[in-house]
Amino acid sequence: MSKKLDTPSGEASSSGLRATVPSSSVAGEPHESLYVLSPIPTILRHIMLTNSGEWPSWLPTFLALLSLVFACSLYIIHTIALVYGKLHLWKKVKFDRKREGVSIIKPIVGLDANLEENLKCFCELDYHQYELHICFQKRDDPAVPLVKRVLANYPNLDVKIHYGGEKVGLNPKINNMMPAYRSAKYPLIVVSDSGIWMHSDALMDMVNCMQPGYALVTQVPYCKDRKGFANNLEQIYFGTSHARIYLAGNAMKFVCSTGMSSMFRKSALDECGGLEAFGGYLAEDYFFGLELMNRGWLCDVSTFPALQNSAHLTVDRFIDRISRWVKLRIAMLPHIIIVEPIQDCFTCGILASLATSYLFGWNPLIHFTLHTICWFTSDWTLNRMMQNGSLQISFPEYLSTWVVRETIAPFIFLYALCNQDIEWRESRFRLEWGGRIRQNNRFHNHHNHYSADKIKKSIGNLIFRRGITDAEYDRAAEETLQRMYEYFDTVPDKHNVSKEYDVSYSMGVLTTVISKEIGTYVINKQSPNRQIWLSSPISGPKRYDLVEEKGLADKGEPAQRGLRLRQDRKNEPTKLKPQDNQGRHDDMSYRPCNFFYNVTGEEAERLLKEYGVDGEFLARPSESHPRNFTLSIVRGESVTHIKIHNKDDMLNLCGGESFPSLSDLVQFYMENPDQLQEKNGGTIVLRRPVSIPLSEPAAKEVREPTAQRWFHANITGAEAVQLLSKEKQWAFLVRESQRQPGYYAITVKTDENVVHILIRRNSATGMYHVGGGDEFRSVSDLLEHYNNNPMVEENSQRVVHLINLVPSTCVPADAIEARISLLQHLDPNTNKTGLAEEFEKVPTNESYLSKREGKRDVNVNKNRYKNIVPYDHTRVVLKEVGQNPGDTDYINANYIRIPGGPPLYLLSDKVYISTQGCLPHTVVDFWKMVWQENCRVIVMTTKEVERAKSKCERYWPDLNFEKKIGLLLIKNVEEVVVKNDVNEDSYIKRKLVVTNGDSPPRELSHLQFVSWPDHGCPDHPEHVLDFLDAVDDAWEKTPNPKSPIVVHCR
Repeated sequence: MSKKLDTPSGEASSSGLRATVPSSSVAGEPHESLYVLSPIPTILRHIMLTNSGEWPSWLPTFLALLSLVFACSLYIIHTIALVYGKLHLWKKVKFDRKREGVSIIKPIVGLDANLEENLKCFCELDYHQYELHICFQKRDDPAVPLVKRVLANYPNLDVKIHYGGEKVGLNPKINNMMPAYRSAKYPLIVVSDSGIWMHSDALMDMVNCMQPGYALVTQVPYCKDRKGFANNLEQIYFGTSHARIYLAGNAMKFVCSTGMSSMFRKSALDECGGLEAFGGYLAEDYFFGLELMNRGWLCDVSTFPALQNSAHLTVDRFIDRISRWVKLRIAMLPHIIIVEPIQDCFTCGILASLATSYLFGWNPLIHFTLHTICWFTSDWTLNRMMQNGSLQISFPEYLSTWVVRETIAPFIFLYALCNQDIEWRESRFRLEWGGRIRQNNRFHNHHNHYSADKIKKSIGNLIFRRGITDAEYDRAAEETLQRMYEYFDTVPDKHNVSKEYDVSYSMGVLTTVISKEIGTYVINKQSPNRQIWLSSPISGPKRYDLVEEKGLADKGEPAQRGLRLRQDRKNEPTKLKPQDNQGRHDDMSYRPCNFFYNVTGEEAERLLKEYGVDGEFLARPSESHPRNFTLSIVRGESVTHIKIHNKDDMLNLCGGESFPSLSDLVQFYMENPDQLQEKNGGTIVLRRPVSIPLSEPAAKEVREPTAQRWFHANITGAEAVQLLSKEKQWAFLVRESQRQPGYYAITVKTDENVVHILIRRNSATGMYHVGGGDEFRSVSDLLEHYNNNPMVEENSQRVVHLINLVPSTCVPADAIEARISLLQHLDPNTNKTGLAEEFEKVPTNESYLSKREGKRDVNVNKNRYKNIVPYDHTRVVLKEVGQNPGDTDYINANYIRIPGGPPLYLLSDKVYISTQGCLPHTVVDFWKMVWQENCRVIVMTTKEVERAKSKCERYWPDLNFEKKIGLLLIKNVEEVVVKNDVNEDSYIKRKLVVTNGDSPPRELSHLQFVSWPDHGCPDHPEHVLDFLDAVDDAWEKTPNPKSPIVVHCR
């Protein structure tokens, strides 16, 4: 309904505007339009104008006073933030082992360059009882393999992985987290985004803040140090403008929270309806706090900020992100639309300078300059406070970036105001007043078949042109999206489409979700060779390639563009067939290897019966169908053969679940032994691949390349791309084909992307080739040839070189001699051996692993070497701590445990403690550890003194003497010096008896290797092997085989 406003006398009739207030068809429903601003200036004009049509005289004074009051308010907020930050941030954590357990929920969508580092820190938190829930919306999320690989290093961590989510609203993050929320077993829940890096004791700090009466603890968002202008821009924003409002707001008990990292009581949130009650909001974290405070609960801020550590940021992405937050704030708190644009330094300074000039006659330029200096000083101080020290960039660089940030702030606000839609997590939403969201769907009623054709034609015409740049791609994708909008809006209303489906374009990815019949189509400019992949639940993944200048050609199956060879000796180039697909990016640590052999069924039975045990298996080609395979498994005294069907390049067993490769299929049934059953209900168990010695021709054929430095065993194409991402142009490696067992693939990094070239084997001659041309007896000969005869892309004529070999450091044990021989060869180009090259690539440290305890001031003097300290997550913690100053639970020692299961299936379950040679003041702690861990074997690989320097304090008594160390009494009851084959002292065996008060005495074996030189290695390995045999003998005689073996040098 509309109401016409009367115009004042003398006004033209055209100035009497209509203020239209949209009404909803349903009472209580929010308005369709969000920011209906056009009537407001008109209403104010009619209220404030005098009868003569002039502004009242009091208005400038009123506005000047209002501006001055607002500026003073901002300075008060500055002061509150600085004081609160100084008193609250980065405080020492008090550890309380009696606090309740914590369930950590991490929703993950997509692969990020820093995801591994971020995930590891959550696996190493210094807290006595917590569980980790990883949430994926899709099972084929590219981050799944990386997450599995990281978690494999933490076998004792309580972790669960959830897939699929549960739809309870429009917020995709809430939907993704629902299964984890429902299965969380602890009363405290932490929700932390995948891009957050957390200090090892930050969780304990959050729990400490969760005092009785409190239900929410949030972390102030900040940024981990990363290089680049956009990253500096983001760090300054979160360290100044955002931190100021966040800290001051929480100091004044206003709701001010973000969902990057926050902790809440599950029982309190259940009172509010649970996590699902907030599925209709994007800023769910803000509404958590609002609802909890309305119910009488309190909120607090952790003393540790939440450090964002996502991949490299661009200025465009920074602007998009900040503008999204501005839209959220405006929708949740409408008055922000007035405050937001004038709360930054320059706009506030201009208003305050004009106000003081009008009221007091001050020079506005001088006032603005002083204002800017004060504001910058406050921001600089607050930023350093958030950083907890010096900033990563220089002062001039900081100043210039700060000026840029303050300058663009009003324009970001205007940019946000002009576009009401929010793109987030591959979806587009429209905000409503109060913070609720609805799916933004511009596709109303269109014909499914023609819409799909239109998409394909539009993309083919616009995107795939030869030599397209990233900027051209972005413009083409935007134009394509606009054409889709225009097309679907003109289609007659015949076929309804659910409002949950949409089209969006963000960061180079065009996502088209049209209807349940058509499915989801994704166009990604980062696909290899600028291909287009149309992924649909109906048709499966299809790829379209550029063919000359004709646009797209449907290949019907995933396959790379062809290459052809350039051969200087031949005029006629040889075309290559499509190469191996990259395959699924799976976790190589979970994937089985060396299980495919090119043998007949009869030969498979012989090999399995001769070398296999129950549950061991191999895969081989099918003898009845060339595209199928057969799985042969040892079951008792017999061998069972199961056909693997190949349908549309997807493999399955007897119509069961389909997999893109043999490795994926075998891995699944090894990890899920109850899934493979006979018709009579009997279970067929796959334990591990059979180990066939190299003396067998079948094994030699399969494993011969594994000794070569260029061969990378058991990796997919996607993992090969990741390995080459940090290498030079024309770097290459060779791997097994995941799609076509028995074949190999060359993965090469070109000037723009990575290509994969399939190496085939002629079954008739046994020779290797790349789709035509010359054939070679071995893959090594093939590579050597094409080092001198580079390859060329079939259409673009671009040369593909094989220049920079990326060596593998993984080698089977039975190929170690051949690999060492290769590593000792001198490369004429680099004048280095392979051993020297690999040694130079060994990382000297792993900064992502916490070593906080060993670097504490009170513990530094307990380290023999300042740069060698134990990792916090595996260090030995002393349970008995003395009362003297300097007594702590710290000793420089780490547990070393051997993981069982795939991929190595090691039978040993030994546990080791690796520690340093004792210092005079750490001997007591050393024996405390030995007694605490019930250690019965101590291995010492150094002398007490070498080259007149003390290497290890003597911590045992002489033969037939005893020594009191702390509360323990150590007696040396036996000592034998063992000679080597040249009659030199090799090692010493001692028998020590340790007594602790009234406890039964314990007998320990102490073995000291005394023939290891101070620098270098022993001349004869036999001496070391004899010593290791003695260690094994001592361990086997211990009464407690589960007790750790202590090993130390100097």
